Amino acid sequence: MTLQQALAFGLVVVTIGCFIWGRFRYDLISLAALLASVALGLVKPKNAFDGFSNDVVVIIACALVVSAGFARSGVIEVLLRPILPRLKSAATQVPVFAAATAVGAGTAVGSLIAFAATTIGTIVALTLIAVSGGYRLRGRWLERWANHLTAVVLVVVGVLVFAGAI
Repeated sequence: MTLQQALAFGLVVVTIGCFIWGRFRYDLISLAALLASVALGLVKPKNAFDGFSNDVVVIIACALVVSAGFARSGVIEVLLRPILPRLKSAATQVPVFAAATAVGAGTAVGSLIAFAATTIGTIVALTLIAVSGGYRLRGRWLERWANHLTAVVLVVVGVLVFAGAI
């Protein structure tokens, strides 16, 4: 193991330890880890914030903000208040929370599958339409409007999936 590998591994271990400890806010821990990686020479300063250009990082950040909003609003406590008196032991808590997790995971996976299938179907349908009508549609029209049409269809499908209509 090289020195840089050992430093990177140590930084990851310390960062995860700080997350588990829970004494500091996760955003401060993340920022400190980023600054430490630059200070240790693991990441070049000009590349330090390149990760924020990735959509996944933005999605995770948004999910953390939404979950913090739910936690601070007290909505979950209000929803659980009727059943909390019955959840005194692990024998009653585990089945309820396992079922809630299964329902949530099933809903998320089902939505992803429906959205993926619709996306693939839309792309295939638009491709077939473009190929079959290609003699009437010129390349310029396709270049200009095909992406817009696909985006509109996917947004509509996404809203329908989110609303539970699909």
